[in-house]
Amino acid sequence: MSPYSHFSKGDEVTQEAVKCLPPASPETDINIIRQGLAQVIPTFREVQAKDLPDKSSHTVQDRLIPVDDFSVVGFHSRGAGFFVGTLDMDEYWLIGLLVELQLVIVSVDYRLAPEFPFPIPLNDSYTALKWCVSNASSINVDPRKGLLVGGGSAGGNITAAIALRARDDPFFEEAGCPVTGQILQAPALLHPKADIPEKYRDLLRSMEENKDAPVINVASYLETIEYYKAPPNDPNVSMILAARHSGLAPAYFQVCGFDPVRDEGLLYEKILRENGVPTKIAVYPGLPHGGGHSHLPISAKYRKDIIHGTRWLLELKQ
Repeated sequence: MSPYSHFSKGDEVTQEAVKCLPPASPETDINIIRQGLAQVIPTFREVQAKDLPDKSSHTVQDRLIPVDDFSVVGFHSRGAGFFVGTLDMDEYWLIGLLVELQLVIVSVDYRLAPEFPFPIPLNDSYTALKWCVSNASSINVDPRKGLLVGGGSAGGNITAAIALRARDDPFFEEAGCPVTGQILQAPALLHPKADIPEKYRDLLRSMEENKDAPVINVASYLETIEYYKAPPNDPNVSMILAARHSGLAPAYFQVCGFDPVRDEGLLYEKILRENGVPTKIAVYPGLPHGGGHSHLPISAKYRKDIIHGTRWLLELKQ
């Protein structure tokens, strides 16, 4: 049993509400999965729209960011797997965040697996980050005041990989704009087929304990992660296995308690903290993966907490 097992169950209100959520889909056909997500995105936006600021408070633009001989769309982090998802999923809550904290947020529409497998989604996102630094004036931002990277689920995985890569990339030091914070929401940080060090085995039980969770269960996760085609032990996909964690940007974690990848987030926070990286973590007992998009009462706290976590990262830079 994991020392984090108690997080699988929330309070009575959360437990009753979770019972009403649809079970994880057994579907593995990529096109059907994408169609299903497209059908629920309006619900995600409806939930987020409750806190949407007035249109006069912000502007939204699309930019084409060159990557290799391709271009990705940037502007307003997204997760929902390495193989599904759109910019629309998180647009409204990102707008709320940027208005509240007076930020510029660039959300990257990275290319999706299996058509574009690992490391293309990561490389697209990393290239976009460097583009933002090199073209800061064109998007009215000064990254020297703070440069945060963030994302949820697969986006959390890409975020953690970006933070590792950027730490050792002289580009950011030469530009005077190191990555100053990372936001990891329900992050997947260890490939399910990775070789788990013995010292971590008892801390990684959520795949077993939450194997039948709604929204995303272990069976569906194991099937779909294959679309990414990533080497399981590569630290760019299994950050827990990285050779060195010191010197990374401070990290804010949001971890869902009733989530197969719960323990990965909890363990990574512990690893970073023990290696001298400033961390802050919020855990949501009983909340399934992606629960920030739901009508559950605890989901509203999830969406509000991201404002506090982002503010904390920005204050560390001051």
